[in-house]
Amino acid sequence: YIYLDVYFFYNFILDFCVLFVVNNVLKIKKSAFRLILSAIFGALYALMVLFIPHVILLGEFVTYIAVIEIMVWIEKAVSEKI
Repeated sequence: YIYLDVYFFYNFILDFCVLFVVNNVLKIKKSAFRLILSAIFGALYALMVLFIPHVILLGEFVTYIAVIEIMVWIEKAVSEKI
């Protein structure tokens, strides 16, 4: 069995760590709040892929790229006051 909270938290932590490391490597200063929102979006996407398997588009590589773009946009949007 898969526990939703554990699966969500695991994906959230991984997404947050990746975004945090990339921001530090590129020396980009972003707010922790934006990193958290972006990681939450990524974790929610992971839950959708797990629990809605009949939607083929969710598992496609192009969709993964789009989700990454949205995560970066979430992180970037408010800091630049778009």
